[in-house]
Order: sequence, then C-alpha cells, then structure tokens
Amino acid sequence: MKKTRIVIFVSALALLATACGGGGGSDGEKSVTFFGWGGTGQEAVSAAWFTPFTKKTGIKVIEDNPVSFQKLEQAVKADNVPWSVVDMDSSVNLTDNPSLQDIDCSVVACDEFKGGLFPLYKQAVPAYSFSVVIAYNSQKYTEADAPSGWRDFFDSKRFPGKRLMRPINEGWAGQLEAALLTDGVDRDKLYPLDVDRALKVFDKVKDDLVVMADDAQCVTNVASGEAVMGSCYNGRTQKAAVEGQPVKIAWGMQNLQVEYFMVPKGAPNSANAQKLIAYSVSKEHNGALSSVIGYDPANPLAKVAEDSKWRDGLGSLHKLKGDEAPIVYDSEWWQKNRAQVIEKLAKWIES
Repeated sequence: MKKTRIVIFVSALALLATACGGGGGSDGEKSVTFFGWGGTGQEAVSAAWFTPFTKKTGIKVIEDNPVSFQKLEQAVKADNVPWSVVDMDSSVNLTDNPSLQDIDCSVVACDEFKGGLFPLYKQAVPAYSFSVVIAYNSQKYTEADAPSGWRDFFDSKRFPGKRLMRPINEGWAGQLEAALLTDGVDRDKLYPLDVDRALKVFDKVKDDLVVMADDAQCVTNVASGEAVMGSCYNGRTQKAAVEGQPVKIAWGMQNLQVEYFMVPKGAPNSANAQKLIAYSVSKEHNGALSSVIGYDPANPLAKVAEDSKWRDGLGSLHKLKGDEAPIVYDSEWWQKNRAQVIEKLAKWIES
C-alpha cells in the first residue's frame, strides 16, 4: 500500500528547550516577567497593555517566549520559576493545576466575565480572543470563486493545490470539529469527538497537505503562492492584507479560540503579576488590543475602538450563521483528551 508523504518540520530547539532557557527572569521588585507565544501576537499584547501598564505603575514587564507549559511544569518542580505571568490556551487544567496559583479576584475584576463567551477559571482569566480561519491567496482566486471557509479546505477538486495545517502540538482543536461538521455531524453531537472519522475527511486532501512547524509560515506561504490556502490566525492574516500582501480571510466555520493569563506556582513578584493581569483584562483596557491587531477582547464588557484599521479582521464582526457559524471547541473535552489526539495525529501523518 502506497504511503502518502506529508511535509512536516520539527523544531529541535523547541524539543530541547529547558525550563531555564530563554530570556526569562526577574529584574527586582518593580518588575514582572511575561511568558508568551512571541511573534506578532506578543508584540501587539506588549504595545496594547504592557507599555501603558509600565507607564502607569512603574512596573517593568520583561518578556520571554515561546511559551511552553512543559517548561513551566519543569520549573515549578525544580522550584526555580523565572516567569510571573503565562499566556496559554485552555489545553491544561485551569482549576486545580499544581503548577498554577489562584487568580486573586480582589485584584482582578473577575465578576466582569460573567456571561462571557469564554469561561473564567479559578487559575486563569480570559485575555484575548482570536480565530483560526482559512486564509487564501487573493491572486489565485477572484471574489466570485474564492473559498468561503473550512468546507472548501476539504474540496481539492474545486480548489486544487497545497494547503497548510497548523502544528499538531495543539491537536487541531477546532479543525477536527470543522472536518466532522463538513462530514455531516450535528453540532450538538460533536462530543466525544470521533477523531478517526475526522481524519477520513482530512484523507481527501492528504496528498496536498503541508503540516507547519510554526504558525508564522502560514500567511507567508499563502501570500507567496506556495500554498493556495492555509489554516492561519486571523490577526496575522489581516495584518498581512493591510500591508498589501495578496491574502484574504474566508470566515466560514472560523475556530473561535481564547488565550488565558495565569500565574505559575512560585512565581516571582506574584503581586505584580496579579496587577498586570488585572490591568490587561479589565473592561477599561482589554479592548485596546484591537487597536493594534485583529484580535478581540475576551472581557465581554470591553469595547473595540470604532476607528481601528484592524476591525475588518475581527472574528466577532464575522460570525456567520447556520452551517458556517463559528466553532467554539469544548475545552474540558480537549483538556482530558488532547494528548491521545496528538498521538493519533502523529501516527496518521506518518501513515
């Protein structure tokens, strides 16, 4: 039986990194060290929240990346934690995780998140929302024949050519759901996910699939024409479009996701950490992020600037209806099953 080859890149540096690697560390009592994803997203977070926070409080924000919860766990076990605030998704236990401490709701306005799209956890606060969308090359397609979303990602007859998928370290959360919805599964019957059935949908495009080592490849390779479409972040795609690159967003079944701010157990200057989180996620300041990148505030009471040039890239303004409605994945299911899904994905890629 012929095996299908998929291009997949592995970062040895990421695998070999240790908890003490990177540029983390404290700079005295008037500092706080942030551990984030790096790239365009962290640059935006820094501009929107960290710079004004430092100006207001005098507390310096030292930045490190790329974030890894494995590195954090190792640091906690070694009782040598260099980071004060960590930016992570909901793939880990955020209620009674031994590597995290509780959010101080006497400092952070936890009540502001009641009724929000994304839950507040005992050990983590929603910070910002983004979408995994289909980005396509606007020179390849006219407005009339362009892909509309995830359903077209799986249609290689109408849309031939290479398509990019995200690294497997998050288990394709949201993307597996898109495959199942494309295959006719009802939204209210998605969980527990039938991963094997979802991968059969991906089989349709397996010959043209390129699995990225880094999400930064996505927009670059779509804009260059190396791929006709890709599973990209909406903020990076919108930024590239504003800069004149030939990329556009197809919003069908956008995967609405959220990043959380949390404080590690044994974090240095943890009081400053709680202050930084409180400032960033407050209704007064959370919406500032949308003025520098196409990401939405996670605080349901925060407002987006009306004059932001990134507004057209905000997922909240492109919530389609019916079959094309956004996907918000079940974080509790993924917390329990992500490791097994990643293992299955790895085997499927090699098959």
